[in-house]
This record gives sequence, C-alpha cells and structure tokens, in this order.
Amino acid sequence: MTKIGILTFHKAHNYGAVLQAYALRKYLIQEGCDTNIVDYLSDVNRKSNLKCFFKRRNVISLSINFVFKFRRVLRRHKKFNYFIETYLSPKDTIKNSLNFRNLDYDIYCIGSDQVWNRKIIGRNETVYWGNINQSKKFKLTTYAASLGNEALNSEDINDVGVYLEKFDAISIREKEASVSVSNIINKQVAHVFDPTFLLDANSYEVIISKPIIKDDYILVYQIAVSNETIKLAESIANKLNSKVVYLDSDVNSLVPKKNTYDTVGPSEYLRLIKDAKCIITTSFHGTAFSIIYNRPFYLINIDSHNSRPKSLLQSLGLADRIIYNSDYVSYQNVDWEKVNDTLQKERQKSFEFLKRNLVG
Repeated sequence: MTKIGILTFHKAHNYGAVLQAYALRKYLIQEGCDTNIVDYLSDVNRKSNLKCFFKRRNVISLSINFVFKFRRVLRRHKKFNYFIETYLSPKDTIKNSLNFRNLDYDIYCIGSDQVWNRKIIGRNETVYWGNINQSKKFKLTTYAASLGNEALNSEDINDVGVYLEKFDAISIREKEASVSVSNIINKQVAHVFDPTFLLDANSYEVIISKPIIKDDYILVYQIAVSNETIKLAESIANKLNSKVVYLDSDVNSLVPKKNTYDTVGPSEYLRLIKDAKCIITTSFHGTAFSIIYNRPFYLINIDSHNSRPKSLLQSLGLADRIIYNSDYVSYQNVDWEKVNDTLQKERQKSFEFLKRNLVG
C-alpha cells in the first residue's frame, strides 16, 4: 500500500484550509492509499487564534477584548481543534526540513491551498517547495498548489527554481498560474480543481452539523468586507422575503451583532451554506461549497487581481455570478444540471492526475 504524506495548512483556523485538507486525505484513503497529514509546524501552522488574540495588545485593549471577546474566540478555537484532531488526525510532528530524515513516506503531496504564496508562507520557507530531507527515496508531487494572486518573479525563481526541478509531478489550482510555472520550469504542469471538489455533497454528510437556522435566510460570508455585499444581500433578501445572516471568518466585534455567526466551526460552516437560499461571498471556498451544494450564489469582486475564484467560475461557465456593481445583477437561475456536467468533467481531470501520480 502506497504511503502518502500531505503537507498543507492543516492547522490554520480557516474553513477552506481545513476542509480542503480533509477532502484530499479522505479521497486518497478511499482510493486505498495509507494517507497521513504530516504535522509540519510551519509558521502558518504554528499560528493559532489564541496566540493572535494575545499578541500586540496593551493592557487596556487586552482587558476589554478579554471581557467581551475571549469566550467566543475560545469557543471557535475549540471547534477548529476538535475538527483537526478528529477528521485530519495529523501525525509525525516536524519543525524543519531536516526532521523528515527518519520518516518513511513513498510520496509527499504538497497542497492544496496557498502553499506557494510567498506573502503567506514567508520568503525563507522551503519545505512547501519540496526541500524535504528524508533518507528513504520518495516521489514528490503537488496537488492544486496555489500561488494566490502572486506570480513568481525573477527573485522567486532564483530562490525556489532549484526545488521545482525536483518534483515528479506538479498540479496547480489556477489555470494562469499553471501555464506560468510550466513556462518557467519547462515541464508540463496540470491545472486541477481544489480538493474540496474531489468529494460530492453526500460525502460531506459525515462531518456536517445539524441544522442551525429554521427560517429562510440569505448568507453573507465575507473575507474582504464590502458595502456592495451588504447592499446586494439586502436587495436579494427583499426579493426572496428572507432575512440576512452573516458568517464572520473571525471574532471581530466586541459584542455579537444581530444575525451574525462568528463562533462556528467547519461542520457548522457547511451547514450554513447548504441550508441558505442564496450565498453572497467574497471567498473562494464560500464559492466552492455553494457550487458543491448547488446553492444560488454571487461572488462580489473586491480585488480585480483575485484570480482564484474567477478561474473556478470561468471553468464552470459561471462568470455571470461575479458581481462588479450591485446595481447590475443577473437574477437568472443557475442551470445546475449543466454546471454539474461540466464540474464532473473537470473532476475527472483531477482524478486522472491523482491516479497517475499518487494512487497508482
């Protein structure tokens, strides 16, 4: 049985990060691979919500935040930790590239998520670029690695080019980035879908929470905050005679706002998306799970350079769901049968890459 070690952002308290890690591991296990998420303590994985909570606060600020926010922060923190320990089960704690020496994986799979975004991982990070010093011989691949909105410049190529040459197979989540990296290393680079799409909606039923909201609602999930999002949400809520519910990616306010959920874990996140009448989001994974659950949605265009969700929607013929101005919105229903057919074809490309390079 092939033994695979996944290197990703498995400890980030971020819905998309933990769910993509869950999906990739679950798919590979279903395909008969002995698959672990390697507990690599990169700078990204070392950061926790609790550490960030106490960081850079003066005594007065800390006291105010402790009184009003800490219980909610702790509740959210516990839910993420439970999900990570229960469903990701990371093993083999590693602090740097030299600690890999005594491990015995047949294949290391790096990704998904923004493991190649140097603004996130830092310029000194090399493990995510394949700098792994295991004594036993191994294959090196990526699955749906993302550079985020960043392109590799000449300085990046000087820093990491030598590592890229060592990969047996590379796949990237964004189409433009896959072409760019292919040109740099003069090797074929596959464009594949995010790991969350490796599983269908039914496959997430084992981790989804019980229903949370009884009434009809429009879900607003913002990473980058936009007035356009709120304006559109209120307009659609009036049309559908539904209330607006807000899902925050962190505990931001001192006092919980009305109809705002800021302490939910990954399982509740799935439920809130699945049961919504419509989702309005600025998030890649908010968009992804709207598609997986066939829920009407709109992606608010905050950053004109944000290629991640745009690449996904263009691939599925859903570019009309991108909103540049809330005064110009298409209220046409999504043809989910057509979208699901296209999605299945794109999934097949991802399955083929994994079977060719990991599953065997």
